[in-house]
Amino acid sequence: MQLSVRSRAPGTPKRGFIATGASIVKKESPLGLYKGLGAVVTGIVPKMAIRFTSFEQYKKLLADKQTGVVSSQAIFLGSCFPHSCYILCA
Repeated sequence: MQLSVRSRAPGTPKRGFIATGASIVKKESPLGLYKGLGAVVTGIVPKMAIRFTSFEQYKKLLADKQTGVVSSQAIFLGSCFPHSCYILCA
């Protein structure tokens, strides 16, 4: 939002989503739309790896020891714990 405000001359109307995208493509090429994506992906990939791995571990831990069946409550708890694990580890 600040970038849009900075590049706007006083008195000109605000640009919308499409106009801003078109301006970026015109000035920088279509690859300009992906600027900064690497930093986002670098943060998301480890986060999702921690969540997925801990979900599977909690699911195994909460499974019925005799039958190996995972109840819906265990799946629910197994999906809640990874988020808290990520918060504590991050």
